[in-house]
Amino acid sequence: MPCCQKTRKAQIKKLMERRTFEIEGFSMLKRLKSKPHYSLQDSLLLNYHRKTHKLYNQAIKLKPVNRIFINQVIEIHNSIIAELQKREIEHASPIQMI
Repeated sequence: MPCCQKTRKAQIKKLMERRTFEIEGFSMLKRLKSKPHYSLQDSLLLNYHRKTHKLYNQAIKLKPVNRIFINQVIEIHNSIIAELQKREIEHASPIQMI
């Protein structure tokens, strides 16, 4: 039954990678929510914006998709975009709800 063991190992590895991403992703979300966006400097706000895109792109690759996580990322992204628009900083990279 060596092929069954390889399959199990692959499944366990995939599950562990997913759990690791979710733990890191939720802690990243917590950090992104911790400071009010209006108080951030432009460079830090743009960095937060890039991080939301990174989290979103990683999250949509996981199957099955964690819709709750993705929707939280989108909420943060939208609040960052609102602040960018107030500061008249251009934004041309929308993300969509799943």
